[in-house]
Amino acid sequence: MIAFLPEDAPETKDEKAQRRAKSGCGTDKGADKRGCGPCGPNNNGQRQETAGENNSHPFFGGRGGGGWRGRGGGCGKGGGFGPGMGRGFMGMMKGFMEKLGGPEKMHEMKQEWMKTMKEGTEEEKAGQWKKMGEHMEKLGEHMKDFKPEEGEDWNTNFKCGNMFGGDKDGNTWNQLRAKIVSKPEGVLEACPGTSLIEEIEVLNDTFWPWKQGCSLTLSEDQSMEDLPIEIINVPIEQEVKGKTSMKICVPLTIAPHIVADDDKVYTIILTFRGPKGQAFGEPIPIKIKVTLPKQQFDELEIYKLAIKLHEMNLGSFEECAKAVKDNGCDETASTKALQRKD
Repeated sequence: MIAFLPEDAPETKDEKAQRRAKSGCGTDKGADKRGCGPCGPNNNGQRQETAGENNSHPFFGGRGGGGWRGRGGGCGKGGGFGPGMGRGFMGMMKGFMEKLGGPEKMHEMKQEWMKTMKEGTEEEKAGQWKKMGEHMEKLGEHMKDFKPEEGEDWNTNFKCGNMFGGDKDGNTWNQLRAKIVSKPEGVLEACPGTSLIEEIEVLNDTFWPWKQGCSLTLSEDQSMEDLPIEIINVPIEQEVKGKTSMKICVPLTIAPHIVADDDKVYTIILTFRGPKGQAFGEPIPIKIKVTLPKQQFDELEIYKLAIKLHEMNLGSFEECAKAVKDNGCDETASTKALQRKD
């Protein structure tokens, strides 16, 4: 156990030597310590030998540690699994660790991780990364209702993006699973009973592949009371590996009973879901407007009227043809449009 001295009573060299002798530091007595203090087996020589392994796992082990280490270190007040774990964020993390089996189970998982990363086959390593992804999903579910206590600043102190596989911009690991590369922009237009086929491209900006059985559906944030399209559920049949992008075509079918309104714009929010229905990735908003079918005109009638207006010296044939089309083959409106041009 590390002795904590008051700040106003600095430790002398003699007192330090006496304390080290009592704790067994530098002797066989301290050989079975669990890494607490300056002379435990995780420090100095052994730390140098295993530093790469201890740092290789982003979740189960920190530098020289044996699992999650909070503020204050791995075994002192305010960190690790000791009685000083406290409430708030660290208490929430302790609760999650207990769900995984407690300190002993975490240590066992860490040792298995390090051994696989050092000696395992590529298939075994991929299996470990898959397990890691599953743990991260469980952690995200465990953390969703967490609220920082008074004095804790979530944005400053806990930045989940950086701590749990996110990026420097604060995007969470869940969002990075499907980052939008491209989607339909502007406002789409469609008539009742018709369909649009739109392409969406996303990037899996993590190192873990998607599970089989994922799909693209409506988001929980989508209002179902004013939904102009039929329910969407597009299965993801292709393999989506880590750090790769994927394109998918989405059918947007306007329900036949929807009333056309040129002044009303709907926002459809899509999301990807895992095989168990859990949403992941960035929400994908698409704007759409339901319009009436545009009147179709005979090309021969357009040609005849364009020739007539051209012979009236109102413009070139191409200009006249465009004016006729834009004005629904109406001679009076087309003539006025060409006159305004001059």
